Amino acid sequence: MFSDICEYWVYVVTADLLCLEDQVLRLKGVQEIIDSECMSWVKEYFWHDEPFRLEICDIPGPVHLYGKTHFREGNQDEWAIVFLLREITRNIKDIYVRIIDSDGEFLLIESARKLPRWISEKNSTYRVWMNQGRLLIIPPENEKKKREIKGLTLSEGLFFLRNKPEQLIHDEKIDKEAFRRIKGYPEKIKENLHRTQVIVPRKIAHILHTEPNLVSAAIHEFCQRDPVSFEVCKKMKYFYPKDMVSIVIKMTKTLYAQMKGQSFEKHPLFNLSGSEYDQKIMGMKITCGFEMLAAKTPKNHSEYSLKSDPEWKIFIKKLNAAGYFENEKEGSEKYKSLEKHAEKCFLRSCPSIPTITNDPALQIFDILKHPLPTDEEIAEWPNTYDSDSFLHISPEELDELMRLKTELSSDEDNIREMPKHKSISDKSVIEKFEDFVNNEDAGLYGVESECDSFTDTTTTHSDISFDADEFIKIMKETLGKGEINDEPMTEIKNESPQNEEKEDKLKLEDFMDAMDSELFSTTLKDSFSNLPDDTIDCINEQDRTDANMHYNLLKNLYESVNGQQDVTGPADTMLKSMHVSLPSTDLPT
Repeated sequence: MFSDICEYWVYVVTADLLCLEDQVLRLKGVQEIIDSECMSWVKEYFWHDEPFRLEICDIPGPVHLYGKTHFREGNQDEWAIVFLLREITRNIKDIYVRIIDSDGEFLLIESARKLPRWISEKNSTYRVWMNQGRLLIIPPENEKKKREIKGLTLSEGLFFLRNKPEQLIHDEKIDKEAFRRIKGYPEKIKENLHRTQVIVPRKIAHILHTEPNLVSAAIHEFCQRDPVSFEVCKKMKYFYPKDMVSIVIKMTKTLYAQMKGQSFEKHPLFNLSGSEYDQKIMGMKITCGFEMLAAKTPKNHSEYSLKSDPEWKIFIKKLNAAGYFENEKEGSEKYKSLEKHAEKCFLRSCPSIPTITNDPALQIFDILKHPLPTDEEIAEWPNTYDSDSFLHISPEELDELMRLKTELSSDEDNIREMPKHKSISDKSVIEKFEDFVNNEDAGLYGVESECDSFTDTTTTHSDISFDADEFIKIMKETLGKGEINDEPMTEIKNESPQNEEKEDKLKLEDFMDAMDSELFSTTLKDSFSNLPDDTIDCINEQDRTDANMHYNLLKNLYESVNGQQDVTGPADTMLKSMHVSLPSTDLPT
């Protein structure tokens, strides 16, 4: 799979096994609901490349709906699809949805901090599903045997969903993390749109007003140009730069940034002199993109009439019954816009229609069959455009973005608690450090990063071995403790668990005493700093010891961080892994 593709599957899961014909009919009903729901959620959404679409498929496994979207640089499309699929599961209770990309179960990666410890990239296959707006995980038979847990097959996953839905794992905290990026949708969708003013030929203005999403195809064509494909732009056969008009068009912020970054300052056929230079440059780039698209028109293709398609007539009746047209009068500007959007969704979702109908070049020439707009009509089009200040960012804004990403990027509660470094006290630093050291859930292998299971596929513990007898022997030789029991550990296997635990505790205490003795004989204690006597006059000896330990902890942390001289180092890395930030760079008094 390419790195910028996501795939998604929709299965109807019921307790009763349906025959193939019933399953297909049920899926067609689901598809019709999805089409109508999607149209209401993404009326104003611009897909960066390929749109969201679902088709009936029977490979692999039982018949289902399948979709694949190539989103290129626009990863917002991936999250728009997550939002759509989640809302669909809320509206249709008996469907289960699975979505992956090149990273695998990317929703688990998003929620890695809150996941059960047993789950990993290797054993998560077909365990992660969406249903009724929730993220659900199929549990293992025995989560304590982590190394024996494997991923599931599709049939195993569907069998569990059908027969044991009450055993599925659901956690609100996991949901919150997994769906964090779609918080605020669908209103947030508009934030990714950018309106810009361009000067283009009247034909291009007509195309972009009729089908605004075609600007994406033109921009991709222009950005991926090479000397061969750009050859057609020397003559501009289809869109010669004459009869130029000024219009405002929409695109995603990503597409706008891509076009602004393209170095293309002149063309012999375009007049770039005078005012409005930026609008002319952007218009020239878009016009060249459409020229290259038009040159790709298939010479032999079958004509398709949407209006005479009986399935389209049934589809439009259902939309009317569902209130899709919002009581708009047929023939009005808004009605035409809604009808055009319905046509797009119908063409994309109906597998019986030749895929050539979705070809951008054919859409261009289909639009050009209609009369071009007059100056009076263009004057009535929306003419409000946005500032491109989002392309410029100050050092302070960059620092804040980096802080949010590296500090507590997926824990919004902690972000609210710690909006700035200064808001954390030294007492809080000490408490967080002690919690980190005293964490009883660390396990045999010590501290693990929250995302290790999904980011490191090469590390394994399978080649690690531990010889207890050899370890004891080395400790004896190192510490010179000849009085430690020399009896091999293998001889106590038949003892009761209580005696075995007691024996282990005694041996551990012997080792700890030996290590304390060894350390006290060194100069390490001389490096230990104490608080001035006048600062802790009124406390007992135990509190005095604790205060000195806390003082040394803070002192060492501050010295380590300051020693890095504002460069990322081991101390800074360790503190970030514990979600700790020092309130200042100076040791408090």
